[in-house]
Amino acid sequence: MPKNLDGDLIRTVRESCSLSQAELAQQLGVVPGTVSAWETGRAHPRGAVKRKVRNWLGRVEHGDANDRDDDKTAAHVSNSSANEAGFAESIRRGRIKNAWSQKELAEKLGVTQGTISNWENGKGSPDRSQKNRLQEVLGLREADRVTTGAEKVAQERGEEAGPAAFGTWLNRMRLERGLSVAELASKAGISRPAVYNIESGHIENPRPETVRRLEQALGKELPAETKKEIRAEATVEGVGEFVEFDPNDKNDWPDMSGIYVFYDISERPIYVGQGSNIKRRIQDHEQKFWFKSPIVETAACIEVKDDSLREKIETILIRFLKRNAVINKQNVER
Repeated sequence: MPKNLDGDLIRTVRESCSLSQAELAQQLGVVPGTVSAWETGRAHPRGAVKRKVRNWLGRVEHGDANDRDDDKTAAHVSNSSANEAGFAESIRRGRIKNAWSQKELAEKLGVTQGTISNWENGKGSPDRSQKNRLQEVLGLREADRVTTGAEKVAQERGEEAGPAAFGTWLNRMRLERGLSVAELASKAGISRPAVYNIESGHIENPRPETVRRLEQALGKELPAETKKEIRAEATVEGVGEFVEFDPNDKNDWPDMSGIYVFYDISERPIYVGQGSNIKRRIQDHEQKFWFKSPIVETAACIEVKDDSLREKIETILIRFLKRNAVINKQNVER
């Protein structure tokens, strides 16, 4: 099975199977624009969608995807199966994003945990009333239903619309324990803006130390499958994990080599930097007039140990930003 999901590979295999972009999109439970974006390199499969693409490529390698049936009835059955598979995956992702276990979702729907497990694994499907209930509880939409503009954008990026899984879990645990944002922040030893940003989804994958402090403050561990899902979404294959942190909290500054980006309150990237130690580099920024909220509201980084590679990535990112590189413009060509 191929390790790298290169756009040219996806296009070549799709064409060898005589599939249109729309047909492949339907098999994978995404919109046609998503496949187009993959093949042109404007986006890449991520998370659960990436696993679907890998599985499809694996089936092609074993000769299963080349078998086509021109019979309309068979095609209808195939399309229905693809829709059901997409709906099954949406149940699993919707549950995780709402920070529920299979047991908790089962209790809300009045079914057994085994039933939820079967739905998520494609071994069964909910009836009409159960689908309606799932839509109410998880906000799911069936494959043939019109999606909103925000959902289409998310789908074309291979993502799901809605709040981040960790933020949803954190908000629910905090409210169950009757804690205010300020109380939780104080108890965990992190800043209040960090809690706000995590719960609102502005920070989706905080540093492991931040997660550990919040778990200790709440007396509850983040479900393992939620951690796994977050890590899968945040990992850039062949490079590393995209981690977010609070730039206005010294205790949250990452002590590692890599590339970092500062974002303002509107989530616009305003500074791209690199260093052999990001924490020390941020110390250099600390006294600058612009280094404060809301100009610098959130930040993200990815570990890159090679000095030459870091410099090249920084240069590329700044040139991509052009005039949007509000502060660091040293490598921008005018």
